[in-house]
Amino acid sequence: MVTIFSPDGAPTRYGLLETLRQFGAAQIDEETKEQARAEHARFFLGLVHALGPEPRGPQLGAWMRWLDLEFINVRSALSYIERTPHRAADLFSSLVTMRRFWIYSYLNRREGLHLVQRALGHPAVTDDIRLTAWLFATASSLAFNFDLKLSARYAAASSDLALRSGDAATIALTSALVAQVRSSTGEGSEAEAARALRLAREVGDPLRVYEALLGVLGTPASGLHTPARWRVQDGPWWSSENLARTRYILEEILAIGKEMGDPNICLFAYMDLLPIRYVKRDREDQRSHLQRYSAFVEEVGL
Repeated sequence: MVTIFSPDGAPTRYGLLETLRQFGAAQIDEETKEQARAEHARFFLGLVHALGPEPRGPQLGAWMRWLDLEFINVRSALSYIERTPHRAADLFSSLVTMRRFWIYSYLNRREGLHLVQRALGHPAVTDDIRLTAWLFATASSLAFNFDLKLSARYAAASSDLALRSGDAATIALTSALVAQVRSSTGEGSEAEAARALRLAREVGDPLRVYEALLGVLGTPASGLHTPARWRVQDGPWWSSENLARTRYILEEILAIGKEMGDPNICLFAYMDLLPIRYVKRDREDQRSHLQRYSAFVEEVGL
């Protein structure tokens, strides 16, 4: 009747047959059920926020693995507060806190976007402009993978709210997102990306700097994420100057990833540095980079 298992070496877990769960639920009154739902939501959303409003650092990997393991419970907790009108702020902050989880968790990314979109249409809104700006930013980050035009609209809405809030960190984030989206649609400019990077450096937050650098990578001078770059290997994007510039940006991103203890950022930088080494045709440089990359993969257990 009770199953015992330890997924991927995680602590022992217990499961109950669905028929027994339904039978047990039928034995308690609605007031008790409501108390149980509220306590369940309090417990799991407390764990969602365990690393603070924007999880980072060496514990990030373990936190994300926990979210993967407990995703059904977290989904249930989010659903509960979504149905509780006076808890709009709790709903917004929980979805914002999970922003990087949604981005890195490919299988859950689209579900995350749908949850955020429903929250944005929540009948009971919060008067926290900064928090709402972050929720729009979360929507922009997630829509980026599916619909660039939609992502751009969310980024613009987030930027407007950020300016109204006057919060420097929020303005830096939304400026970086706007630069990323516009660069990806071919509408970005060096000046726009440079402004986003300047704002991020002024805030002094390495994560904001990383996100601003992503916008810089998409500008014509770098063009790393411009599809045409990889089709025309003799164009201006492949000049020694631009390759050196792009490599410098990626090395800074790699340093940020290491500083923050974030393997996802490190992996992104390592992977995008590989083709630059290939273009240079410097075998010793390629070999050195592959050794660094292999050591990293072994260290983080990828």
